[in-house]
Amino acid sequence: MAVQLAAMLAPAFLAVMTADAAAKGEAETVPASRPSPWQKFGGSWQLSTHPSPFTNTS
Repeated sequence: MAVQLAAMLAPAFLAVMTADAAAKGEAETVPASRPSPWQKFGGSWQLSTHPSPFTNTS
């Protein structure tokens, strides 16, 4: 039960921290090494089914 609660609260916590950093003018210091397979559609996040350029297909 505690894990489920943490999973529900984590996105809200991260959103607040990001908004706070943006309000202070702080920028992301470490760029993402590769794009996320998750994409936002409407109000929900979905795992992309498109092949990643980082996936080894051979």
